[in-house]
Amino acid sequence: MRPRSEYLPYINALAGHMRLGHWTFKISEDSPGGESSVAAIEPWPGRFVATLYFSERFLGNAPADQRYTTVHELCHCFMAHANALICNDLSRSDERAWRLAHEYGIDQIASVIAPTMPLPDEVLGPAPEKPHAMVYHPNMWGPHDNAGRPTEGFRITKEQAEVLLLGHEPFAYNHLSDWGEVNDILTGQLNKDSSFEATTHA
Repeated sequence: MRPRSEYLPYINALAGHMRLGHWTFKISEDSPGGESSVAAIEPWPGRFVATLYFSERFLGNAPADQRYTTVHELCHCFMAHANALICNDLSRSDERAWRLAHEYGIDQIASVIAPTMPLPDEVLGPAPEKPHAMVYHPNMWGPHDNAGRPTEGFRITKEQAEVLLLGHEPFAYNHLSDWGEVNDILTGQLNKDSSFEATTHA
């Protein structure tokens, strides 16, 4: 999963294809407001500059979904000045109604443009794999080394490990029985290697 800042070359590439090359885009490290917001864009008044906000959900989405979302947000630049003028003359209730109608229009435009645009990986290269570790469980069936330790384990992401360390059982690991030992393994692993790329034995 890429950090937010790494999407800037992709945004600039899309902007060029969409005739928005005269705009300057910045990426905030903050998530967009609202729990349901996948992304948001904030044009600067009187400038061809805009700040984009990407949620954690966006960062984990499929490339085609990321493409559509990014194109949708960039489409707002076409109407940024007109939208600001209209909203200045509307009551609060009318502004809410206009913003909803405006979003429907932007959504339709984006649905036409997005399929013609490159995917993130086509501009940025393949996305890096999530850091992982191997959890070795002494009760697991499988080959063992000369010391009697298992040599096969479960590949898990750092996010899954953090869930385990909080005492919650991810659905994929309900068949493990000794949660105390798993916690000990993961705690030692996190302390040893913050990148979470190394492996360890029980």
